[in-house]
Amino acid sequence: MSLFQVPRKSRVEYEGALYHVMDRCNRLEAIFCDDQDRGVFLKTLGEASERCGWRVHCYVLMDNHYHLLLETPEANLFRGMRLLQGICTRKRGPEWHEVWPSLGGPTLTPEPAPTRRSCRG
Repeated sequence: MSLFQVPRKSRVEYEGALYHVMDRCNRLEAIFCDDQDRGVFLKTLGEASERCGWRVHCYVLMDNHYHLLLETPEANLFRGMRLLQGICTRKRGPEWHEVWPSLGGPTLTPEPAPTRRSCRG
């Protein structure tokens, strides 16, 4: 390892965990320019969730970032996020990939019942 390389923090995943995931655009640029962009992302989120077995409890899509509340029956959050962003890149082209940073670090939500209640509109 070079003197200038910093090792990545170890990523801990749990079976049956509830995660708050937030991802934001580089340089505060818009990810979602219109409802069509949002629709593509939601369809892609559905595909990734189905393949990973995730339960999406709620989501918020802002112009330059999004929030997800995911339940992972298997310990596969990071594999699923790579899948989600990979599918988005294939659907939207390479400019999509430039906009998305790597997963910044999900927050494990310790109290599922109150969190789920807060998702109701």
